[in-house]
Amino acid sequence: MIMLVRVRRYFRVLQNLLLHAWHAIAIVVVINAMLPLSIQAAELRENIGDDDPHTVEEAVVWPVVSVYSSSSKQKIADIALSSTLEDLISESKVVGDWRLVRFLKPVVPLWVSADYMQREGKVARVNASRLNARIAPNLGARVIGRLLAGTSVDIIGEENGFLKFLAPGEWQFALRVDAEKAVLQSITSNQIAPSQITVADVTEHRLAPGDTISLKVFGESELSAAAVRIPASGRVSFPLIGSTQVAGLSVKQVEQAVATKLAQGYVRNPKLSVTIDAYRPIFIRGAVVETGAFPFTEGLTIAKAIALAGGAKNSAKPDGITITRDGAIVQSGLSSDSDYEVASGDVITLVEEFGVSEASTSYIYLHGEVKNPGEYEYRRGLTVEKAVVLAGGFTLRASKRKISVARTVDGQEQPERLKKVKLHLAVQPGDIIRVGASWL
Repeated sequence: MIMLVRVRRYFRVLQNLLLHAWHAIAIVVVINAMLPLSIQAAELRENIGDDDPHTVEEAVVWPVVSVYSSSSKQKIADIALSSTLEDLISESKVVGDWRLVRFLKPVVPLWVSADYMQREGKVARVNASRLNARIAPNLGARVIGRLLAGTSVDIIGEENGFLKFLAPGEWQFALRVDAEKAVLQSITSNQIAPSQITVADVTEHRLAPGDTISLKVFGESELSAAAVRIPASGRVSFPLIGSTQVAGLSVKQVEQAVATKLAQGYVRNPKLSVTIDAYRPIFIRGAVVETGAFPFTEGLTIAKAIALAGGAKNSAKPDGITITRDGAIVQSGLSSDSDYEVASGDVITLVEEFGVSEASTSYIYLHGEVKNPGEYEYRRGLTVEKAVVLAGGFTLRASKRKISVARTVDGQEQPERLKKVKLHLAVQPGDIIRVGASWL
């Protein structure tokens, strides 16, 4: 009897030991399962930062907005937004497809020549009468504005002898209205990466009278139509379905309209495509070498269109280009090197500047200590330095401190003489540039 009691006691002890062992094993399994998740959460908190006001699910990704020149509409830079766009703008005005803005603080990066800046650490001051600010670190880049003598700016970069700074907030820039609508909304889903953010293409070509299109119905060659020119009515007659409105529609919309009509008792589940064979031409008039109609291609800009017309005349007014579309002016104040894209059928007008004669003021003259003195054709954007380059450069005896310019102002008989001019001085038609010799 005593032996039986002892056996039962030992059995209970063993049962308790086994029960505790199973509990320990279960705890270890749970810890091993939760440890990777804890490590991931810690790493994520470390990447976001302890002071981040958003949770992981609330992390915000801000989009990028493109900034353009207010005159030429040439793209300057892409700016990443750390807040809503409206929080950065102090003044704005919508003109056609563009919104002209001024920012509350400097945000647009530009470049200036380091030769005319006096540096003190990260701050530089303009020591010329005025200094061109460009969109890229080279003399051929577009000029966006000018810094006056004594202006100080913070330097944020340096390249090729140019200093990078942020343009003053009072300078005016342009934003595309269609692209702006897409970036005004904040992206709040942590599953969307910045590279996945896209802006819808609202500039898709709309067919118009003068365009030539082709219709191809797969498997039904008799229903296809090739090289159909859209008439003034804007309606095209296709096999079986008859007259169809196409003017004012995109290619995809025409495909949908034709497919809908063919599916109404003619073709079951039609498969088709519409292509543009030729666009209606553009028309260029005013102060260009050759006026008239010119072929349109996708991606055609003002600069490329002016090149088709042989270039702008010297008498063309700076920033004096207007674009008329369907009888209404859609853009004005553009320059001849603008990257603004035109549409088929656009009428491009270059206004001629009053009082500028092509025959008498289309040349400049260089003499003195230049390698090839003589007469050179004037081109807009010329500076004294560029003019000297046209003349082969300075001689060994040349003094850059002894450059003078004789300039006729307002038809005066005696030209005005500008002494000790700087290399960045803008040259005007008819200028006579003299480079003096050094004493050494």
